[in-house]
Amino acid sequence: MAKIEWTPKDELAEKAPVIERIRKAGLDELIDWSLETYESAENRRRQKNTDWLKFIIYIGRTAYGDLLGFTQEEFFEQADKSLTAQLREKLFVHYILEEDTPFNLNVGIDLGTALEATLFGMDYVYPKSADPTYQKDPLLEELEDYKRLKLPDFYKSGWMPKAHRLYEELQEISKGRFDVYMPGWARGPWSMATILRGFNNCFIDYVDDEDMLADFLMFLADARICFEKQRLKFLGLSPDEKEYRWTYCSYRYNYNSDIFEDEVDGSLLSADMNRDIILPAQKKLSDFYGGCISYYHSCGDLTKLYKDIAALNIVKYQHISPLTFAAYKQIDQLLLPETVAQVSLNSVDVMSLGDETVIESRLREKLDALNGRKTEICADALFYGGQNLIENTMVWRNVFRRLKPEYMERNKR
Repeated sequence: MAKIEWTPKDELAEKAPVIERIRKAGLDELIDWSLETYESAENRRRQKNTDWLKFIIYIGRTAYGDLLGFTQEEFFEQADKSLTAQLREKLFVHYILEEDTPFNLNVGIDLGTALEATLFGMDYVYPKSADPTYQKDPLLEELEDYKRLKLPDFYKSGWMPKAHRLYEELQEISKGRFDVYMPGWARGPWSMATILRGFNNCFIDYVDDEDMLADFLMFLADARICFEKQRLKFLGLSPDEKEYRWTYCSYRYNYNSDIFEDEVDGSLLSADMNRDIILPAQKKLSDFYGGCISYYHSCGDLTKLYKDIAALNIVKYQHISPLTFAAYKQIDQLLLPETVAQVSLNSVDVMSLGDETVIESRLREKLDALNGRKTEICADALFYGGQNLIENTMVWRNVFRRLKPEYMERNKR
């Protein structure tokens, strides 16, 4: 483990040969190195780490592409280059960032927020400075147009033929040495509605025809269930295996039953709208997965909505955005005892702040609210910044390490 008294510049200078090796190593060397790393004593230590408080860094693929030398098109079009990129990312996290993530042998390709949109016929693009995204214009000109949509085909719809090709090629290259994940459906019904119909249009629809909007969201829940049944059958799983993990957006590992609803935001939605229109469709998904979901994610403010959201029975992780964090103590009381709080830092702070006094203040604000619940403090949604970004995340990591013993002792459950 890196010495916390180092400055990031000192640490990166010391690790320069390792960084250069990660950047230059060919695929065969990266595979051997990854297998060796997985079996290492340091990785066994991270795997056995049962501390209730951890620090996680999630850097986006675009930032890693600039640092480690690959493009979005290469990542999504060529299996060998994609595997090369993924192993470089993993080794960089393990040897350079040295946060609390155990090294794993999971690989896979996912279009992120664009995947589900393609299943209904929307085009996707590869921006140079962001993850893949979908076409700007909504697919549905009128709300009732959703009735012409077809349920997705796991094999033929949208990006899925390419997903199957890449899945097979990654398996062939891996030769059983890595666990290759098939992309899954992450977006929630409201998120999908805003993608297909347009965010503003959905609010107008709520005023004009609340019942049809509710029916649209229920159709989107049915579409996900249809897709998921085919996917689980392909993988030899059942819906009850809701905790089978898969790769999402390259840097995040999620579960089948996760619901990503960044567009669910209490500053924009009323509690009644969430309860009457959105929650029933989410509840249908929860029922499909055996009466619970593994992870609920929203970067919005869930403060006034969370009492209803908690009824979905969230068993693994709850994302706590910077906007939601002000109500953390209230939400903590609604979470199941075993649920991990995934507390995200403000990404702008992480990318721009380097003063350790200010960083300590920001971290103490988070840590003072915790009462021993299993928690991951996450520096995430980091998509640009190059060398400065790496140095900044390491400053935050080092300050966290200095504070951690105090809070581990203070908040024993």
